[in-house]
Amino acid sequence: MTHDPYWPEFLDFLDSNQEKALDLFAKFLVLLLQTRRPKVCFSLSVEERKDCLPEIFLHCVKDDYRVLRTYRNMGRPFSHYLYEVVRNIGRDKWRQKSRAHAVRINDCPADGRLRALLERKNFSQHEHLAWKELAEVVSEEFHRLDKRCRLLLNCSADESTIREIVFTLALPRDQNKKVSDDLRYCREKLRRLIEARGYDLESFGLRGASKQG
Repeated sequence: MTHDPYWPEFLDFLDSNQEKALDLFAKFLVLLLQTRRPKVCFSLSVEERKDCLPEIFLHCVKDDYRVLRTYRNMGRPFSHYLYEVVRNIGRDKWRQKSRAHAVRINDCPADGRLRALLERKNFSQHEHLAWKELAEVVSEEFHRLDKRCRLLLNCSADESTIREIVFTLALPRDQNKKVSDDLRYCREKLRRLIEARGYDLESFGLRGASKQG
């Protein structure tokens, strides 16, 4: 491949040799993602990052290579142009994730986990009843929390980092510490509400429950 950062060779083959153009562009895209992946992509799960490569590739070559043909050499390397395309696709994935969080705001994140535990573990009748009662209490107290706490706990239950939660909620970047403090407060509040109902979480082996969301 001709190493012209402002006009990669594959751009010259979009009409004359599309098979070669696709092959060269695919190699260029893989190299870009290996050396200069947008930060938002690191916030995606492993499976989501795997989905990104074919999605970006198809996005760039669809409609008769519209994205590639749109590029103009205006004094910046083609890799910068493609980087912005990749970053925008990553952001779109985060917006989709954000909408999913909004839909699940009233779902207690512990419900599914505790139900799965009851189905998987070989509990005695007494233990099964105790865990079932705990699951009901957790759900009840979760729904007593305010909207922000429910949303933060749901984001945390999806294993989102503080930075990812800030992005999902479309908050300013300088809100990281506040979100972290708020999430810690919400976890502690939920723990206190549950224990006020007479449940000792440590006796259930959930000593770190307030840290797990």
